[in-house]
Amino acid sequence: MTYAYKSHIYLAEAVLNVKDVTSQTAFYHQIIGLEILSQTETEAILGLGKKALVHLIQAEKDGEVREHYGLYHLAILLPTRKALADVLKHLSDLRIPLVGGADHGYSEAIYL
Repeated sequence: MTYAYKSHIYLAEAVLNVKDVTSQTAFYHQIIGLEILSQTETEAILGLGKKALVHLIQAEKDGEVREHYGLYHLAILLPTRKALADVLKHLSDLRIPLVGGADHGYSEAIYL
C-alpha cells in the first residue's frame, strides 16, 4: 500500500566525522553525484545547487571514528521515481554493487 509522506520537518546537512575526508569526498561526488560546494584539507561540504546535504569533517584522532557505532545510514529522498531510476542506472554504469532495495510505502530505496 502506497501512501504519501507528508512532513514539514526537514533536516539541515548531515555532519559526519570521517577517517579519510578525501576518499569520502570522492565517494559522495563521483559515486553519489553531489557537487562539492566547499573543500579544505580537513572538511568538505557537498550538495546540490546551493543546498548543502553532507558536511564531512576529518577526525583528528584515530579514536574519534569507530566502526561499531555512529550513523546507520544516510538517506537522500529524490523527487521522482524517474530520478531514482536515473541514480540506479548511474550506479549500474559505475558497477557499484547494491546491498538491496525496499519499498517503504512513502518511498522506494536502494542501498549501497
